[in-house]
Amino acid sequence: VTDFGYNWIWHKDTFFYMQNERWFVPPGHLETSEDGFLLFPIQAYNMADGVFTGNDADAYIITENIDCSNAPSVILSLNQYFRYCCGNVFLEMAVSNDAGVHWAIYDMTFGTPDNSVVPPKYRSVEINISDVAAGMNEVIIKFQMRNAENYYWFIDDLVLTEAYQVDLTLVD
Repeated sequence: VTDFGYNWIWHKDTFFYMQNERWFVPPGHLETSEDGFLLFPIQAYNMADGVFTGNDADAYIITENIDCSNAPSVILSLNQYFRYCCGNVFLEMAVSNDAGVHWAIYDMTFGTPDNSVVPPKYRSVEINISDVAAGMNEVIIKFQMRNAENYYWFIDDLVLTEAYQVDLTLVD
């Protein structure tokens, strides 16, 4: 939630916003986009009346408690698609095991430059969050976009799994 009332939304299909009559179209790599996905459409919010307001957003969404007490390791995987601009923008995933008192923060841009669409290698990601989540019974995950006034962030197919049992795994 932000001071402007800009919220993450659960959405399906396309999302229209008024700037040259553009559409946010779900990216093709979102494996299950037909059942919906999380979307933070900051540019649509800033163009709600057909005039760009330029408000910097600070919006987040938090999961309910997740019980990882029986997991010796935890890998978080998800599909994402984003574009952001301009300046000191943050797209972060944060994980807490103490009701949000302390957070481990992960940069979800992976160094993607301003005004660029996320490169394919960072669209489907796996992040080892074992140091924060393994063996813990009240894990919460937060996705936050800060200082953004342009574009969007899509998130879909969030899954928690245990890590592989060996150091080397043949994937393909």
